[in-house]
Amino acid sequence: MVGILFMLSIISVLDRNIITLLVGPIKQDFGLTDVQMSLLIGAAFSVPFGVLSIPLGWAIDRFERRPIVAAGIAVWS
Repeated sequence: MVGILFMLSIISVLDRNIITLLVGPIKQDFGLTDVQMSLLIGAAFSVPFGVLSIPLGWAIDRFERRPIVAAGIAVWS
């Protein structure tokens, strides 16, 4: 289980970093400003993470963890 979670964590980090590597082409193709790009990179990740981390932590402490982790991975992916 630790190995699977480790691999999913690596994939999560790669997903966020791929957008960072493609900032130039994305800005050019969609005509985005620097502010819009920063919202795409920063807020699109941090807001859902911040909002959902406390309720999911509460649920994992009180219910079976496997279904919650599986649902979280399915929704996040």
